[in-house]
Amino acid sequence: MVNRRKKEEIKISLNKLSKQDTYSMLLFTLYQLREDPKYSILSELCYLLDRPNLNRLLAYCGGMTITIPTAKELRLMLQALVLYQHVYLENGDLNEGLQTIISSTENDFDMDELLEAYQKCVEVAEKYDFKRSLRD
Repeated sequence: MVNRRKKEEIKISLNKLSKQDTYSMLLFTLYQLREDPKYSILSELCYLLDRPNLNRLLAYCGGMTITIPTAKELRLMLQALVLYQHVYLENGDLNEGLQTIISSTENDFDMDELLEAYQKCVEVAEKYDFKRSLRD
């Protein structure tokens, strides 16, 4: 057990560290965690984010488990949102919208995938009231 005087010395030393020193220690710690599969990708964050954004990410998401969607998953959800807009906002036909999106050259999903994503959009949208009041 560390005695009280030693704890105070450690606290003072830590408070003297510059932001750069702290960032370097953080990167070293992240690097050391690479052997643990749970944290293996963390050591790569310093290549993706600068110091302020890495600090923001850690402050906001620290302790959380997050799943980051793939670019393909995001494209699928965007196409499902286009379909939702066609059906619910423009009063279009679901089958017509499905056929239009499926036959587009940028599409790389089948009808079942698109319909499943569309259903998720409908479920989420049903939970919200999108009515907006006019401002004076």
